[in-house]
Amino acid sequence: MENPHLFVFSRFNLTRTTGGVLVVVNFDAHPQYLDLNHPYIKSVLGIGHVKDLVSGDTPAMFKDKLVIPPYHFYWLTDQ
Repeated sequence: MENPHLFVFSRFNLTRTTGGVLVVVNFDAHPQYLDLNHPYIKSVLGIGHVKDLVSGDTPAMFKDKLVIPPYHFYWLTDQ
């Protein structure tokens, strides 16, 4: 999951056992890709469909990878 253009971290509500949020930020002028099958990502989002909490939209995917547009961010949760 090494990508110097992405900043990725997770947040959890300690009073709930589910409902993690994965924050993904692209600091590059080109689209970047994040493999949603990575064990760390799966531990936060599970295997459901992801939704951006800011826009309410489902982000674009390409071959099981999340597409992060240039200089864009997502606050992702599983649906």
